[in-house]
Amino acid sequence: MSLAARPPSEDDRQRLLDWRNDERVRSMSVDSSPIDQAKHNAWFDRLLAQRSDEFLVVSWADEPVGVVQLEAMERDQLRCSWGCHLGSTAVPPGLGATLPIIGLGFGFDGHGMRRMYAQVLASNRNMLGMHRRLKIPQEGQLRDHELRPDGQTVSVNLYGVQRDEWAEIRQQATALLPSSIGSSLNNLLDSFVPRAV
Repeated sequence: MSLAARPPSEDDRQRLLDWRNDERVRSMSVDSSPIDQAKHNAWFDRLLAQRSDEFLVVSWADEPVGVVQLEAMERDQLRCSWGCHLGSTAVPPGLGATLPIIGLGFGFDGHGMRRMYAQVLASNRNMLGMHRRLKIPQEGQLRDHELRPDGQTVSVNLYGVQRDEWAEIRQQATALLPSSIGSSLNNLLDSFVPRAV
């Protein structure tokens, strides 16, 4: 069994909407509002038309399980943010931890970024714990930053990684993961590195 990542295709249209609107994913998203079909279709049509290389569907054992996206790409500054989420919960333990690592590898090795950053809701205990175990540096917190539809506020933790920190984070991730997932993750990350010609 192995990890793979590919650009989205038409076959992913409904799957990505279902994943994003799942309560488990929405509750941990900065924008927790449900997305309607028309809004999703407009976004997905733009995604396919642009053929952007900044969005990946991640699979395990040939089954789509989640997404990784690079956002706010500033190529002149060589920085961007990354986001990710599991769409499927039927995955082996540890597989969710690969998504932020795939995002970092995709940005640093695939796009030559010098700095990457992410936001994680303070209520997202799983992702906070994952970032802590992976030693992804926390750079701050925006207190009571997001107003939820129910009127409650939630803080947002800010994370950032510099290019020279990436190798150590990658090594930490593969050491913590079950060996079958760790070696598959390394193979996928290696595929992002441009080949010399």
